[in-house]
This record gives sequence, structure tokens and C-alpha cells, in this order.
Amino acid sequence: MMNGTNSNSKGVVARIWKGSTGVELGVWRGGTSAQFAAKGLKKLYLVDAWSPEPYKNTTEWSWEEYVQRYQKLTGGFTEADFKAYYDRVYRDVVDKFVLNPEVVICRMTTNEFFSKRKSIINKLVDWVYVDASHSYQGVIDDLENCLKIIKPDVGQIFGDDFTNKPQVNKAVTDFAKKHNFDIDVFNKTQYELKK
Repeated sequence: MMNGTNSNSKGVVARIWKGSTGVELGVWRGGTSAQFAAKGLKKLYLVDAWSPEPYKNTTEWSWEEYVQRYQKLTGGFTEADFKAYYDRVYRDVVDKFVLNPEVVICRMTTNEFFSKRKSIINKLVDWVYVDASHSYQGVIDDLENCLKIIKPDVGQIFGDDFTNKPQVNKAVTDFAKKHNFDIDVFNKTQYELKK
């Protein structure tokens, strides 16, 4: 089921092609997004809540652990501090892509994106990069939803944090087994699901 560990040092960007349409789930500051956009894509959908809300209902950490872990980044311990931080990051991402009409920024959770997908995406996509939730159920939900938007038989599902986040590893492994995918691990933590 698993093969090709560290087979591509350039990462996922090298595996997508010019003129394709893709979705990135989990954008944060848009570093990977900028690399995707530089490939000359037909369309790139960037999906991120840029909000502390998704972290309130995760099994990865408690809210208190999350606040403790990220307070240096956000500058405080309150929900308002986190919201202000995410608002700044979101504005920076918007500014980064404001002149790129191929990039569509969707400030919403991945569940909201998939429930609204028919009004956002009018055709199936070539690939999805999954790097939003790192909880078991969040990853499972995102992967299952990917099957609804990728082109049958040719659409690609990529993701990150396979080797360094146990809940991601378990979710991807269980999903791959259920749907008969092979897992190709590359660039240390990234993966591609292949038939």
C-alpha cells in the first residue's frame, strides 16, 4: 500500500501541471499557494477559515493546548487575539493574490466549502492538496469530500503531514485502505493517493 518514500525532493508542486485546476485545503500564509500559482494554473481555489473556530472542536488538542502552543505567534491568549491574528494573515494572503485572477480565495471551513462547492466550482478539478485539519475525523472528512470534486480516474489527491502527525497518518491510511488507494510518500511528509 505504501511506496516511494522521499521520491521527490521538490515536493507536491513538481507533481502538478501547468493549466490544471486545483484546490488547496489549508492555506495559512499562502507560501505553498504561491508556488502552485506560479505553475500557471487554469484556476486555484484556496480554502482556509483563517479563524480560531475550527480549533475549538478538534480532537488534536484542547482549546487550552492550542492557545498555549500558538500564543507566541498570535500575540496573546484570548480569542480576540487569535481572531486579530487570523484577520491579518487573511489580508496578507488576499494582498498576495489580488492581481492573480486565477486564484479564488474562500474564507470558510473545508466543510463549508464542500457544502457550497456547486456554487463555487462549476467543473470537477484535477487535484486537491489536503493540509487543513490534522485531526483524524477532519482529515477523513476532507479526503471523502475530495472524491466528490476530483475528476474520476484521473484526479489526484495530495496532502501533507503524513509522517509527522499520527492522526493524519491513521486517517490517510484508513481512507486509502477503504478506497483501494496506494500511498506514495515523498518529500519527507507529503503524500499522493494513487489507484
